[in-house]
Amino acid sequence: MTEENDTSTQVFNVCALLRDDGVAANTAQLIVIHGRGVGQKVELNRPRITIGRRDTNHLILASATVSREHAYVACEEDRYSIVDSGSRNGVYVNGQKIPAGREWCLSHGDSLALGEQLLLFHCPQRLFNSQGLFEISIDRGKVKQEVDDLLIRVLGSDGGTQRRLVEADKTTTR
Repeated sequence: MTEENDTSTQVFNVCALLRDDGVAANTAQLIVIHGRGVGQKVELNRPRITIGRRDTNHLILASATVSREHAYVACEEDRYSIVDSGSRNGVYVNGQKIPAGREWCLSHGDSLALGEQLLLFHCPQRLFNSQGLFEISIDRGKVKQEVDDLLIRVLGSDGGTQRRLVEADKTTTR
């Protein structure tokens, strides 16, 4: 049976693939995690990283399900996006097919399916940014009002409830 037709479960350790291998800890990478060449990596250190079967690509995926020039990753400052170059089998990001020719912004941990190949987008510097965790602002007045409204709905809207909320607020702000 050829590797391409193998349907058995492939077990691998993503953490082992990410261990120190001379690549800077904060360097964005694509890592092959399923299909031919598991463990193969490419650093995203150029404005454009090409992916496909052809041996002139930066990431060569030797699979009949991958087009010669399948896709490319555009790298601009700390923003990375993938573009399907008009491949036969398409590019899927986290299971969603992306339109050919359109940039699709990547976030740390995204899985990319190109034919039967599965890649992981590893970008530590985008981890918090992709989840919106760099900056969180909270409007304390709005939160307090929403909590008060919820308590009134739960406890009832008699005059005593409002008075107790005002008294509780006075004791917590001292």
